[in-house]
Amino acid sequence: NLGTNYNFAINKDHRFVVGANLIYRYASDFIYNRLNNNQSKLVADNREGVETWGADADARYSYKSWLTLGGSITYQYLQNKQKYEPNYSNISPLYNDQMPNIPYFFAHGDASVIFKNFMNEGNTLNVGYNLVYVHEFYLYWPSRGGQKLVVPKQFTHDFNVVYSVANSRYNIGLEAKNVTNEKVYDNFSLQKPGRAFYVNLRYFINK
Repeated sequence: NLGTNYNFAINKDHRFVVGANLIYRYASDFIYNRLNNNQSKLVADNREGVETWGADADARYSYKSWLTLGGSITYQYLQNKQKYEPNYSNISPLYNDQMPNIPYFFAHGDASVIFKNFMNEGNTLNVGYNLVYVHEFYLYWPSRGGQKLVVPKQFTHDFNVVYSVANSRYNIGLEAKNVTNEKVYDNFSLQKPGRAFYVNLRYFINK
């Protein structure tokens, strides 16, 4: 990995953090999950070699102590380097294929507003927003028709509110995930639950 990170401030109120990384990896005996021949369950398998090229970047901004904004973006290309398959004498048609069931382009963003001493001294209200984007990716090996069978792109929005009382001894959290009720999937195109709401209660004994 080769990366850089830079922190700077325009003044005491406006602060920035930016970073970027270049990634190269070669993994032998790369373990991954795949569907069995009947497409009925997941099984663990491995590739003799998988080569990965990628890059990511992130940035974050904060204003005083009450506003933060940030995001990241990642691209990774995982290429199968297993030249021969068991019981197959010629060079594998999967050689140099992009690995299936692994997202290769995705991004994340978030924003948070913090209200200190909200309604009473020592209480804090935190209001947050998150978005997640995952680009469509292959469900099967590209050389075996994977170009036509993909996990669709996904774009979701989440909101959360956390109210902390008595210097965070008591905490009440409300979260709304996938508020637009988009269709979302796991790496094998199995649809996951849609819009959901959560309530979290937390208490620190020794706070």
